Amino acid sequence: MLNQIISSFVSIAITLSVTACTTNQEISKPDISIETENINDDIMQTIEIIINDKVFTAEIYDNETARSFISMLPITLDMQDLNNNEKYCYLSNNLATNTFYPEQIHAGDIMLYNSNCLVLFYKSFSTSYGYTAIGKIDDITGLKQAVGNGNIQITFDLK
Repeated sequence: MLNQIISSFVSIAITLSVTACTTNQEISKPDISIETENINDDIMQTIEIIINDKVFTAEIYDNETARSFISMLPITLDMQDLNNNEKYCYLSNNLATNTFYPEQIHAGDIMLYNSNCLVLFYKSFSTSYGYTAIGKIDDITGLKQAVGNGNIQITFDLK
C-alpha cells in the first residue's frame, strides 16, 4: 500500500513537472542580425598600397570607418606579420566601427580589428573574429610575395 502511494505521488510529481516546463507558446529564437552594410557598400574611392616597389590598387568602401581612414592618408605604417596570413598595425587614433563576422577572409581584404588595428590580409582563410570592412585590393597577384614573411613598411596613399 505504501509503495502504491509513493508510486502515485512520484507519477503526479513527474506529470506536474513536465507540464510546468511546457508551453503552448512558440519559442522564438533571438533575432541576431549581423549588419554587413559596410562590406557591401558602394566604392567610395580608389587608393594605392605601396609595398616596396610594388603598387596595388584598392577600392575603399563608402562607410564611416573608411572615410576616417582616408582622412589619414598618405600614411606609411610599420606592419607586423601575424599567423602568416596578415599584416597589422595599431593606429594612433580609434576609428568608428561597424563590426561584422565575415566567416571567410579573402586575400586583399583591408579591415579594422577592434577600433584601432588596421589589417591587410594576404591569404584567404576562415575566421570567427569580428572586423569592420574598409576596402579590398583589386588584383592580389604578387601580394603574398610583396609582403614577405616578416614585418614590413606599407604606404597607403590617395590615387
